[in-house]
Amino acid sequence: MTMRSVTVLVVIVSALMSFSVLHVRAANPEGIPASAIGAKVVEHLDGDKIVVYVLGAEREVLMAGIDAPEPGECFFEESASRVAELIPVGAEIYLETSGDDQDGKNRLIRYVWVPREGLKGYLLNTKLAREGYAGFSDDKDSPRYFDNLREGQQDAQDNDRGLWGACQGLHGNPIEVAAEAEGDSVDAGSGSRGGEDRCEFPVIQVVTAIESGLDAGIGLVAARAVKSGDDPDLYFVAAGLTGPGIEPGDAIGVWVVPGISESPTNVYSANAFAEEFGVWPLLTGSLFLALVELKGADGIEEAIECTEDAISYSPHLRLPPPTLPS
Repeated sequence: MTMRSVTVLVVIVSALMSFSVLHVRAANPEGIPASAIGAKVVEHLDGDKIVVYVLGAEREVLMAGIDAPEPGECFFEESASRVAELIPVGAEIYLETSGDDQDGKNRLIRYVWVPREGLKGYLLNTKLAREGYAGFSDDKDSPRYFDNLREGQQDAQDNDRGLWGACQGLHGNPIEVAAEAEGDSVDAGSGSRGGEDRCEFPVIQVVTAIESGLDAGIGLVAARAVKSGDDPDLYFVAAGLTGPGIEPGDAIGVWVVPGISESPTNVYSANAFAEEFGVWPLLTGSLFLALVELKGADGIEEAIECTEDAISYSPHLRLPPPTLPS
């Protein structure tokens, strides 16, 4: 072998070693599966959905294997607040792929792992189920961690922990209210005072869009929606306002949106809607919009009744709303 061939061989080997080093991913923290991908928390949506920055893009993540209370439901605020406490905005987390990569709304379905300095990381999905901030759900994933999730929920139920001690199960009414209202014709959770139940739950994106137009420090609770009887493409969304000096039930706002299953393209307050389209409201009562009656606006009074019922029959809504990172 000549000196020239030895030199060439050394250069090739060095190049291969450099290539290998550049393509080795750092090991995950202790206790976190090697296949999990690192991400940063960008936003909290509720007790089982977050927005993260992963692989160069922002994506909404639906936590696999669990289901948490929806906006306005019993234990929603507590559930959402717990997620924000455990993984605040900016926190590093790790996402493990589930059986289904994403759902029909383009949301990633993932197991969420949380690293801890000096300790093994833990699976957030299981922790939320064991603490009673979420329930087990088998409709979003493969059964990889289903046994752990089932056991976690059972432990929470056996000890009346979290929502199992405060509500009639997942998506149920508060327990104390259900006992008091037994035999009553009013549906405490959905507000069916007006006869046929028209109350629906808007998704969190609708609530967030409405809140973005409110003054700083003002939030919404017990958001309920009723489809307009005059225009099937419109919904009236009513919600209690909370903030400095405002208790739930003191003020109820009403908005008009084109739909309640995704982020709305436009949001009108009832007043703005009336001015824009020539339908004038009659305002009476409380600090903001305690009662609105729009001539020819079939559904707005029912929306208000839905929210009033939800507030009246949900004592936990009268607690100060949690402060979530913006």
